[in-house]
Amino acid sequence: MRMLALGELLRPARITRAATEAETLPVLSVTRHGGLVNQDSVFKKQIAGQDRSKYLIVRPHQLVVGIHIDEGALAISGPSQRGIVSPAYRLWDLASPETVFGPYLNRLIRSPRAIHYFGSHYRQTAHRRGKIRGEDFLALPVFLPPLPEQKRIAAILDAADALRAKRRESIEQLDSLVQATFLEMFGECDRPPVSIGPPSFGSKSSYVPLSQVATLATGHTPDRAREDYWGGSIPWISLTDIRTLDGRVAFDTLQYVTESGLANSSSVLLPKGTVCFSRTASIGFVTLMGREMATSQDFVNWVCGPKINPIYLMTALRQSRPYLLSKSAGSTHKTIYYRHAEEMQVYLPTLALQTRFAAIVESIEQQKARLKAHLAELDTLFASLQSRAFNGELVA
Repeated sequence: MRMLALGELLRPARITRAATEAETLPVLSVTRHGGLVNQDSVFKKQIAGQDRSKYLIVRPHQLVVGIHIDEGALAISGPSQRGIVSPAYRLWDLASPETVFGPYLNRLIRSPRAIHYFGSHYRQTAHRRGKIRGEDFLALPVFLPPLPEQKRIAAILDAADALRAKRRESIEQLDSLVQATFLEMFGECDRPPVSIGPPSFGSKSSYVPLSQVATLATGHTPDRAREDYWGGSIPWISLTDIRTLDGRVAFDTLQYVTESGLANSSSVLLPKGTVCFSRTASIGFVTLMGREMATSQDFVNWVCGPKINPIYLMTALRQSRPYLLSKSAGSTHKTIYYRHAEEMQVYLPTLALQTRFAAIVESIEQQKARLKAHLAELDTLFASLQSRAFNGELVA
């Protein structure tokens, strides 16, 4: 068992430009969770430039170093992986493949301990992106047991990571199930279930003004200079508190306002069950309030009446996101103005059908909660295994 510097295990790779192979090889990107993957499997839009002739060819068992290595943007290519990467990337070969097992080193350099090391050696620049000096990068300490032990440790980590991947996949499938159930139950609504103004699609008679079945409520930001407006007991949601399209509220960043802050900011205390729809920047993040809350002015809030189920409305807004994005205004920051919200029309099935759909969604959400709890346990286990593996505690 040895402790070496990363630079002792690498040598600069021979650079080959894509040239005539640019159109035949897949474009690869380094991602935080997936490692080195085909770009079109991650991004829905084309990220790579049109002229790829100067892109670098990646061969099997090469270390690909991206820009944000402090966020995990580096990985070793697989035994049969071949593609091209941006010229901004750096490539390294394993100096001694007979003594270093690529999958083991890949796990080590992408471990939390290594990422923390890279981040701690970053130097801030005038640009948004920081830099790490080459000598600091190559000085990363690497615990290197004998080759058979490297393979055994990599297999243990692969098995644990595979369990995490299955849980994430199951959660994604449940998200897809909600969408599929919505389309199956409300098949008549083969167009966006929420429109701005009278719809020009589907059965117009099935749409009603949203204001007829729900009450529009706006939010506002209390004066930041008034300390007596902040630090109260009323949860206040801003755009940064809803980070994903499934509307999960990040309670770790949530701020709280006082009653006087709320009363003097033209905002209102919204009841449990209010549907919040982000109308600017990250348009279409929708959440359902699980308790009384207030929001910033970046949200359109709908307090549902007896004729519309909040879970149905939340899902209808999510299903309509691409359409609503296309109707947003503004050149720099896309926005759905309040006047657009006032013009919203909603496809309205019977309340019995809405209630049945809501019951299905609640059942799916309970399953998701159980899977997410298990995934959190697996994440903790995986982090512990990585720490032990690269400290020499898993060596037989």
